[in-house]
Amino acid sequence: MAKILGFLSGTVAVASVAVYLATFVPGVRLAVGDIWPLPVAAVACVTASLLRHAWRTKRLQKRYGTTWDRARAVANVPTATGKRMELLYGAAFVFCGFNFILFAVAFHNGSPELRDGQFVLERKGRSARGITENEYFRLKAYELRLVAAGSLAFSLAPLLTLFRAAPETEV
Repeated sequence: MAKILGFLSGTVAVASVAVYLATFVPGVRLAVGDIWPLPVAAVACVTASLLRHAWRTKRLQKRYGTTWDRARAVANVPTATGKRMELLYGAAFVFCGFNFILFAVAFHNGSPELRDGQFVLERKGRSARGITENEYFRLKAYELRLVAAGSLAFSLAPLLTLFRAAPETEV
């Protein structure tokens, strides 16, 4: 289970980075609707990781007859790789926060929409002003970067718990 979860989480992380970098390539026209499996897969990996952690903790609790806190402490023995993974995970969340700030600044006047064949900024359901096609796709790229950065951060969470956890042979 751990190897499968690690592989899936790593795959989602790599795909998120690829989508993020693709937004900088001229001519690549992706939309959030095109990459919807990324955030869904990231959330599924986090959910599976939490369920696995709860299952391991319960097994340790049964085996050692300890309290929940003691079993949780035994299940999360940090390793050297775990420390490096913590730094990567922290960097991913800072990266996600940075992209959120860029998104908020770019969208302070409204969100880009295609209405009746024209590119417009829409704010509170009303067209604020017309925009160029380049500006429309630039703003859509910010949307996509935010989703990709969030998927990256959430896909690294299971990897963090896998690297921090004690080896399977101890359980």
